[in-house]
Amino acid sequence: MQFKKFEFHISYDELVDTLYINTGRPQKASTEIDDDFILVRRVPQSAGPLGRISGVTVTDYLLRKKENVWKDSLIQEYLPGFKMEYLEDII
Repeated sequence: MQFKKFEFHISYDELVDTLYINTGRPQKASTEIDDDFILVRRVPQSAGPLGRISGVTVTDYLLRKKENVWKDSLIQEYLPGFKMEYLEDII
């Protein structure tokens, strides 16, 4: 299931419990994994030496929420304009 909410493209794959949030159109990006096992995609050579964040992927999203190990700030740390209520239509 996927939809666009303002500048964010959001999709959720129920089969693998994975949440995808992207900004703008797909583009070439490098991917890193942070300490909370969130995949962060950055467009190289834009917005400083680390690049601009173009999206995040959260595996085991609903499982993390169910086990109370999820914090909404984990997404908002990378995408500060993202509002968690955007997910109400999808999850």
